[in-house]
Amino acid sequence: MAHSQGGVQTPGGEPTLAAMQARAERAEAALAAAQMANSGKLTLKVSAKGALSVYGLQRWPVTLYREQWERLIQAVPNIQAFIKANDTGLTRKADKAVA
Repeated sequence: MAHSQGGVQTPGGEPTLAAMQARAERAEAALAAAQMANSGKLTLKVSAKGALSVYGLQRWPVTLYREQWERLIQAVPNIQAFIKANDTGLTRKADKAVA
């Protein structure tokens, strides 16, 4: 495969910088997820693309850009009211680590 931006391998068969960075990010995410499963705490991280990732809610991080988080934060009162109004129809996930 020829070397191109975002490619997987160079002509010599070596991984590209983008591929290595993506692999490192996946490893960091897996480590963070494993640590969160043990601690139950939420942690925040700025992604490589400048988005905000929240670890510890589920197996994978919840990642949104700043404007999306701001919209979601503004909607918190509506979300809380919706949860209260629909309490009987909403399922609670058991307090256990996600495998």
